[in-house]
Amino acid sequence: LVLYLAIFYNRYLLLFLFLRMSVTYAAAMALTLSSYQKLVYPVVTFLKSSKPVVVLLVAFLLGKHNVYDKRVKIMVLAVCGGIFLFMFDLQKGQGVDISSISELFSSGYLMLAGSLVLDGLTAISANVITKSPNPPSSFQMQLWVNVWALLMTTTFLLVTGRAFYIIEFLYKAPQ
Repeated sequence: LVLYLAIFYNRYLLLFLFLRMSVTYAAAMALTLSSYQKLVYPVVTFLKSSKPVVVLLVAFLLGKHNVYDKRVKIMVLAVCGGIFLFMFDLQKGQGVDISSISELFSSGYLMLAGSLVLDGLTAISANVITKSPNPPSSFQMQLWVNVWALLMTTTFLLVTGRAFYIIEFLYKAPQ
Protein backbone atom coordinates (compact mmCIF):
# COMPACT_ATOMS: atom_id res chain seq x y z
CA LEU A 1 0.00 0.00 0.00
CA VAL A 2 2.81 2.43 0.87
CA LEU A 3 4.59 1.60 -2.41
CA TYR A 4 1.36 2.17 -4.34
CA LEU A 5 0.83 5.55 -2.66
CA ALA A 6 4.44 6.57 -3.36
CA ILE A 7 4.09 5.71 -7.07
CA PHE A 8 0.70 7.48 -7.21
CA TYR A 9 2.16 10.59 -5.52
CA ASN A 10 5.25 10.60 -7.76
CA ARG A 11 3.16 10.39 -10.96
CA TYR A 12 0.78 13.18 -9.97
CA LEU A 13 3.65 15.31 -8.73
CA LEU A 14 5.29 14.95 -12.16
CA LEU A 15 2.01 15.86 -13.88
CA PHE A 16 1.76 18.96 -11.72
CA LEU A 17 5.36 19.87 -12.52
CA PHE A 18 4.67 19.40 -16.24
CA LEU A 19 1.61 21.63 -15.92
CA ARG A 20 3.58 24.31 -14.07
CA MET A 21 6.37 24.14 -16.63
CA SER A 22 3.98 24.42 -19.56
CA VAL A 23 2.17 27.39 -18.00
CA THR A 24 5.41 29.32 -17.58
CA TYR A 25 6.59 28.21 -21.03
CA ALA A 26 3.41 29.33 -22.81
CA ALA A 27 3.21 32.60 -20.86
CA ALA A 28 6.86 33.39 -21.67
CA MET A 29 6.23 32.80 -25.37
CA ALA A 30 3.12 34.98 -25.30
CA LEU A 31 4.97 37.82 -23.57
CA THR A 32 7.90 37.58 -25.98
CA LEU A 33 5.60 37.70 -29.00
CA SER A 34 3.72 40.64 -27.49
CA SER A 35 6.94 42.53 -26.88
CA TYR A 36 7.67 42.43 -30.63
CA GLN A 37 4.76 44.83 -31.10
CA LYS A 38 6.46 47.44 -28.90
CA LEU A 39 10.19 46.85 -29.51
CA VAL A 40 12.33 46.28 -32.58
CA TYR A 41 13.65 42.80 -33.33
CA PRO A 42 17.36 43.41 -32.53
CA VAL A 43 16.55 44.77 -29.07
CA VAL A 44 14.37 41.77 -28.23
CA THR A 45 17.01 39.38 -29.56
CA PHE A 46 19.80 40.97 -27.53
CA LEU A 47 17.76 41.02 -24.35
CA LYS A 48 16.55 37.43 -24.81
CA SER A 49 20.18 36.36 -25.23
CA SER A 50 20.72 37.29 -21.58
CA LYS A 51 18.25 34.59 -20.52
CA PRO A 52 20.93 32.48 -18.74
CA VAL A 53 21.59 35.32 -16.30
CA VAL A 54 17.91 35.59 -15.47
CA VAL A 55 17.67 31.81 -15.04
CA LEU A 56 20.58 31.95 -12.58
CA LEU A 57 19.03 34.91 -10.71
CA VAL A 58 15.62 33.25 -10.44
CA ALA A 59 17.25 30.04 -9.20
CA PHE A 60 19.20 32.07 -6.63
CA LEU A 61 16.11 33.99 -5.45
CA LEU A 62 14.12 30.78 -5.07
CA GLY A 63 16.86 29.23 -2.95
CA LYS A 64 18.08 26.74 -5.57
CA HIS A 65 21.77 27.63 -5.07
CA ASN A 66 23.16 24.22 -6.02
CA VAL A 67 21.45 23.88 -9.39
CA TYR A 68 24.45 25.26 -11.31
CA ASP A 69 28.13 24.99 -10.44
CA LYS A 70 30.49 27.97 -10.20
CA ARG A 71 32.07 27.37 -13.62
CA VAL A 72 28.69 27.67 -15.36
CA LYS A 73 27.86 30.81 -13.40
CA ILE A 74 31.15 32.48 -14.35
CA MET A 75 30.76 31.58 -18.04
CA VAL A 76 27.19 32.88 -18.18
CA LEU A 77 28.09 36.13 -16.45
CA ALA A 78 31.06 36.65 -18.79
CA VAL A 79 29.00 36.10 -21.94
CA CYS A 80 26.14 38.28 -20.76
CA GLY A 81 28.52 40.96 -19.55
CA GLY A 82 29.95 41.10 -23.07
CA ILE A 83 26.45 41.40 -24.51
CA PHE A 84 25.69 44.20 -22.05
CA LEU A 85 28.87 46.07 -22.97
CA PHE A 86 28.11 45.65 -26.67
CA MET A 87 24.54 46.90 -26.33
CA PHE A 88 25.21 49.85 -24.08
CA ASP A 89 28.46 51.10 -25.62
CA LEU A 90 28.37 54.58 -24.17
CA GLN A 91 31.89 55.64 -25.18
CA LYS A 92 31.31 55.45 -28.94
CA GLY A 93 27.62 56.33 -28.76
CA GLN A 94 26.61 53.45 -31.01
CA GLY A 95 24.73 51.40 -28.44
CA VAL A 96 21.03 51.32 -27.71
CA ASP A 97 19.87 54.81 -26.76
CA ILE A 98 17.53 54.88 -23.81
CA SER A 99 16.81 58.55 -23.49
CA SER A 100 14.58 58.46 -20.45
CA ILE A 101 13.59 56.30 -17.55
CA SER A 102 10.00 56.14 -18.83
CA GLU A 103 11.24 54.54 -22.05
CA LEU A 104 13.15 51.94 -20.03
CA PHE A 105 9.96 51.01 -18.19
CA SER A 106 7.77 50.92 -21.30
CA SER A 107 5.37 48.05 -21.75
CA GLY A 108 7.64 46.32 -24.28
CA TYR A 109 10.56 46.15 -21.85
CA LEU A 110 8.29 45.07 -19.00
CA MET A 111 6.81 42.29 -21.14
CA LEU A 112 10.30 41.16 -22.05
CA ALA A 113 11.39 41.20 -18.39
CA GLY A 114 8.34 39.10 -17.49
CA SER A 115 9.20 36.70 -20.29
CA LEU A 116 12.75 36.31 -18.99
CA VAL A 117 11.54 35.64 -15.44
CA LEU A 118 9.09 33.04 -16.72
CA ASP A 119 11.90 31.43 -18.74
CA GLY A 120 13.83 31.16 -15.49
CA LEU A 121 10.89 29.47 -13.77
CA THR A 122 10.55 27.09 -16.73
CA ALA A 123 14.22 26.10 -16.46
CA ILE A 124 13.91 25.49 -12.72
CA SER A 125 10.85 23.28 -13.28
CA ALA A 126 12.77 21.33 -15.92
CA ASN A 127 15.67 20.81 -13.49
CA VAL A 128 13.31 19.58 -10.77
CA ILE A 129 11.72 17.12 -13.22
CA THR A 130 15.05 15.77 -14.48
CA LYS A 131 16.35 15.29 -10.94
CA SER A 132 13.25 13.38 -9.79
CA PRO A 133 13.71 9.74 -8.66
CA ASN A 134 12.29 8.36 -11.92
CA PRO A 135 12.98 11.10 -14.49
CA PRO A 136 11.24 11.03 -17.85
CA SER A 137 13.22 11.02 -21.07
CA SER A 138 13.73 14.31 -22.86
CA PHE A 139 11.18 13.22 -25.47
CA GLN A 140 8.56 12.49 -22.80
CA MET A 141 9.23 15.77 -21.05
CA GLN A 142 8.88 17.82 -24.25
CA LEU A 143 5.79 15.84 -25.25
CA TRP A 144 3.97 16.47 -21.98
CA VAL A 145 4.93 20.14 -21.83
CA ASN A 146 3.61 20.59 -25.37
CA VAL A 147 0.42 18.64 -24.62
CA TRP A 148 -0.34 20.82 -21.60
CA ALA A 149 0.52 24.01 -23.52
CA LEU A 150 -1.73 22.90 -26.40
CA LEU A 151 -4.61 22.21 -24.03
CA MET A 152 -4.22 25.59 -22.33
CA THR A 153 -3.93 27.48 -25.62
CA THR A 154 -6.92 25.69 -27.14
CA THR A 155 -9.01 26.38 -24.06
CA PHE A 156 -7.99 30.05 -24.13
CA LEU A 157 -8.85 30.35 -27.83
CA LEU A 158 -12.25 28.72 -27.37
CA VAL A 159 -13.17 30.77 -24.29
CA THR A 160 -12.18 34.09 -25.87
CA GLY A 161 -13.71 33.25 -29.25
CA ARG A 162 -10.44 33.74 -31.14
CA ALA A 163 -10.54 30.17 -32.47
CA PHE A 164 -13.24 31.15 -34.94
CA TYR A 165 -11.04 33.94 -36.35
CA ILE A 166 -8.24 31.44 -36.84
CA ILE A 167 -10.53 28.97 -38.61
CA GLU A 168 -11.88 31.77 -40.81
CA PHE A 169 -8.35 32.85 -41.69
CA LEU A 170 -7.32 29.30 -42.52
CA TYR A 171 -10.39 28.90 -44.71
CA LYS A 172 -9.61 32.11 -46.64
CA ALA A 173 -5.88 31.44 -47.02
CA PRO A 174 -5.37 27.66 -47.23
CA GLN A 175 -1.84 27.89 -48.64
